[in-house]
Amino acid sequence: MVIRFLALGLAFALVACSNTDTTPADDASALSGTETITESDIANAPEVSGDEARIDTLRLRYAVGDVFRYRMRQEAITGPDSAKATQQSIHVYTKRIKAIRSDGSFDIGVVVDSIQMHAVVRNITTKAVLYEQHYNSADSAQRNDPQRIHLSAILGEEVTLILTPQGRIQEISGVSTIVNKIKAAVPTISDAELPALSNQIEAAVFAMLVEQEYMRFPTAALDSSRSWTSSNSTPVMDFFQATSTANYAIRSVRSVKGLRLATIDARLTGAITALPAPKGSPVTVKVTKGEVTGTGTVVIDAHKGHTVKKDNAITTNVVGVLSQPSTGLRQPVSQHTSMRYSVDLIR
Repeated sequence: MVIRFLALGLAFALVACSNTDTTPADDASALSGTETITESDIANAPEVSGDEARIDTLRLRYAVGDVFRYRMRQEAITGPDSAKATQQSIHVYTKRIKAIRSDGSFDIGVVVDSIQMHAVVRNITTKAVLYEQHYNSADSAQRNDPQRIHLSAILGEEVTLILTPQGRIQEISGVSTIVNKIKAAVPTISDAELPALSNQIEAAVFAMLVEQEYMRFPTAALDSSRSWTSSNSTPVMDFFQATSTANYAIRSVRSVKGLRLATIDARLTGAITALPAPKGSPVTVKVTKGEVTGTGTVVIDAHKGHTVKKDNAITTNVVGVLSQPSTGLRQPVSQHTSMRYSVDLIR
């Protein structure tokens, strides 16, 4: 059995910010009595100059006991092959800094507090709905629905990530409680499938949330240009490899509500190529065109390094040929994906 984490941005379809202004019902208490930083706060704040504007290094400088609560809005539209998928979601999650290791990395506990999602897949020709799912964790009936256990099991369970000062995940642990909840609700899952399910939860939920929250910090001191480049290569599912390069530049440094905030612009370019088919696979894939482009803006606390606001937009275009050697079948395939997401610090 395969548990589908469509709602949580499985594999390369890491989704992006919804254009709605909806706030999860159980998130309202997090906003009351706290001072959040808005876009207008940042735009209207004065830029600092001289030594106050100087930034030599960017990294995480958390302290044990620090707590951060984030709201991530996401939206993805995928086509134009035979089906078009539209997905929107809102996740609210809390991070607490549990420990600082001798090498400077951080033990961080992450708890997903609430989830809202809407996902629809339609046949492009007939417009027929092929798949549809809606979920709101504030609805107790949906939260107790066994058909939605892959979402509800995640709520309220702390998972630990080891994170470097540069914001890179080294290790994820503690998903066994979530896996056990799903296994109890879906007894047809075999013990042999549990390791793959654990890996799926780690990657599609907790790694997705944290990796979208951060940007790639520079590995060396900044020069006078206040810019740097970061490259990354990641397998995508079993058939593809995504390689990308992000160019970052600090646009401004402002003093906002007692914090020194740096606004950083990002531009992404990349490619998607085919990997050798897994052993025993009945199909092979050849990519004739695979492009990735994106833009983004990140606002961070220049001292502690944590994200205050982030907005990203990414587009992928893949054209290729799907082959089935046993039958000689060759089928052209294509997919265009537009992804947007935003991250906001709400506490």
